[in-house]
Amino acid sequence: EAIDNKREKHYRLTKALQSKGTRSAKRHLVKSSRRMSNFIRTTNHQISKAIVNAAHSAGSCIVLEELKYIYDSLKARKQQRQRMFGWSFAQLEAFILYKAKMLGVKVMHVPSKYTSQTCRMCGHAEKANRKGEWFECKKCGHYEHADVNAAINIGMLGMFSEAAKNSGLSQPAYCAA
Repeated sequence: EAIDNKREKHYRLTKALQSKGTRSAKRHLVKSSRRMSNFIRTTNHQISKAIVNAAHSAGSCIVLEELKYIYDSLKARKQQRQRMFGWSFAQLEAFILYKAKMLGVKVMHVPSKYTSQTCRMCGHAEKANRKGEWFECKKCGHYEHADVNAAINIGMLGMFSEAAKNSGLSQPAYCAA
């Protein structure tokens, strides 16, 4: 929540300085932009360190969703664009990858297709299962937060992928060691 507040404050300041248009406002805008970039980088370092350390201490691997085309499929209203597109997920992923490599933690990527529309209980996939931030399966009635459901699906895809790799079957994910 503190991160959202800081981002919102930066967005409002940026909007005000851009509308001002003076030379002083432009200098202040550059300074503010640099400060926000540093904040995002520091936060990504902290998040990636926590994720990698948790995986290392648990002796498990990290499973990431393949987000290469995430912005192609996302549609947002003007008021939501800053919140949805204003964070460097690629930077966070890069930090996770290099920190995991340093500690010898395995990182797996799984395809993101249908992870938020598939029921983790019965496996039924349907677009109507996802309603905003909530997930309700049309087949079995399972109900929970959509991000939790998708995260568990991603983890299960990673487990399936690892089991398939160990048994010699084809796998739906690829790994970076």
